[in-house]
Parts: sequence; structure tokens; C-alpha cells
Amino acid sequence: MKIKKYDSAVIDAVIIIVLVVVIAHFLTEYDGFEQLISFVMKYEDYELDELILVLIVGCFGGIIYSLRRYYELKKIKRNIDELNIKLQKDNEKKDELLYQQNKMAALGEMIQNISHQWRQPLTAINTTVSGLKLEKEFKQLSDETLDKSLDNIMLITKHLSETINSFRNYTKNDLESVSFIVDENINTNLEILNAQFKISQIKLILDLNSSEYVDGFPNDLTQVFINIVTNAKDALEINQIEEKYIFISSKSTEKNVFISIYDNANGIEDSLKEKIFEPYFTTKHESYGIGLGLYMSYKIVQEKLKGNIFLENINYKYNGKNYTGAKFTISLPKKIS
Repeated sequence: MKIKKYDSAVIDAVIIIVLVVVIAHFLTEYDGFEQLISFVMKYEDYELDELILVLIVGCFGGIIYSLRRYYELKKIKRNIDELNIKLQKDNEKKDELLYQQNKMAALGEMIQNISHQWRQPLTAINTTVSGLKLEKEFKQLSDETLDKSLDNIMLITKHLSETINSFRNYTKNDLESVSFIVDENINTNLEILNAQFKISQIKLILDLNSSEYVDGFPNDLTQVFINIVTNAKDALEINQIEEKYIFISSKSTEKNVFISIYDNANGIEDSLKEKIFEPYFTTKHESYGIGLGLYMSYKIVQEKLKGNIFLENINYKYNGKNYTGAKFTISLPKKIS
């Protein structure tokens, strides 16, 4: 929260100038000098030079007061500026802590998904190795079987290595804006999240049509994407939806790329939509999080990616059935000015 600043010294100066102009006009209009002479003649006890001296002293008094007032207000303004700087730094520290807290939550989500994703390949490797060992013990291991099994293990380990690379890239901090393709970013994220969706029996419906580059921070977009998709997954589970769907689409225009993510979890109450991007606000049980995901998503899109994020409830038809869900739309500029 920034304190509003007013330059009171300028306001005082304007008031003094206006009063001087008004008084000068009044004295000119009513021949003030003649009135002063008449006054002196009427009260001979006071000479003209004495009256002028009184006026001069009064003027100097007014000037001294104005200067004192000016420096007091200048000091107040300096204190306000220092307080604003301190508040700004405190807010930046708070936002950084929230950002790191949310990123750690996203990391936890990714690690959980990687553990699910690795379980099946590791089981396959173990089964293959056990089979080779058994065939060797019974002297039935042929070169063809060995080569085929080793090739299969190499393919599995390559896939595991790619998963680790995706995870490692996400843990890096984006210090500079780079050019990247939004659809590739989405597909990389889905490779990590896909195992969790299978466990939750969620069907992903993709309609990706953006193969153009955008300037930005891909890891921050990944964090936003994970926050929104995980929020949709949780909503589907909390509302106990039988046929669970998450729809993800992308499209490009001349200047922007749009990403849409929506589900069939019955949407969000109208009275809550305006609060959904506020910090620590959540409609879910505390076991599902503390309400930072959407707040940080909003800040990341607005401040780091220089885009916009919108929320609306939509009604739509899929496979002949009518559904209602919450739809998040992310608008990203292709070029960050």
C-alpha cells in the first residue's frame, strides 16, 4: 500500500500568490496609497516611515513563516518517501516469499507426479532384468533376446532421463526473458502430470494450435499451468465428478497467444469469483493447499509474463452431454515491450 503524497508547499505558494493578487487589485481599485496618506494625516502620531516599517516587518515575518513551513513540509515529504520505499521493499520481500512458497508447492506436485510416472517404467526394467537373469541361469538366453531387452531398457531410461531434464529445467530460475513455443511448454508439463491424471481417472482433451514463439519466462508459465490444472483436478475430485474432463487449448493471434483451461467440475459460485485471485483464499479443504496457487498465478501472469488471466463459468456440450465448469484463459503477448 503506497501513501499518497501532496506537495503542501506548492499549495501554500499558490494560495499566497492568489492573496497577493487579490489584495493588490483591491488596493489599486480603491486607491490604497491615497487611503494610507489620509490615515497618516488623520492620526499624526504615526508617521509614514513607521507604518512602512511595520509593513516591512510583517512581510519578513510572513516570509520567515512560509520558509519554515516549506522546510517542515519538505521534511514530511522526505519521511513519506522513505516510508514508501520501505513499504515497497517489504511488499517485494513478501511477494518473493509467496512466490517461493508456491513454487515449492508446485515442486512437490511435480515430484509426486514423477514418482507415479516412474513406478511403471522402473517395474518394467526390474521385470526385464529378472527375466534375463532367469534365462541365463537356465542357459536359455539368446543374443537376440538380450539385445532386444537391452534396447527396451535403453528406451525406458531415456524417457526417465527426459523427465529429469524437464524437472531440472523447472527448478532453475529464469533470470532473462527467452523465446519459447507455448505448445511445447504445455506438452512438457503434461508429460510430468499425465501419470497423476491417470490415477485420478481424468481425461485430458487437447486442442493445441499455437506453434509460434513468445517472449517470456517458460518456468513461470509452467508454474501457472501446474497451479491451474492442479486446481481443476482437485475440484473434480472434491465434487466427486464421475466422468472427469480437463480441456486444454491454445491459439495465436497477430500479437497474442491464448491458453484456455477448463473442466466439468460445476464451476465456481459467482460470489466467490471476485475473490479467487486473492492471497490465501481457497474454496477447498486445507489438505488441498493454502490458497496461494491462483493468487501467485495472477501475479506471475500480470507482472512477469506481462499478460492477463481471466476466470469465467461456462456451459458447453461434449460428446452429446451438457457440462458446466470454470474456465481460465491466459493471454500472453508474443513480444514483451
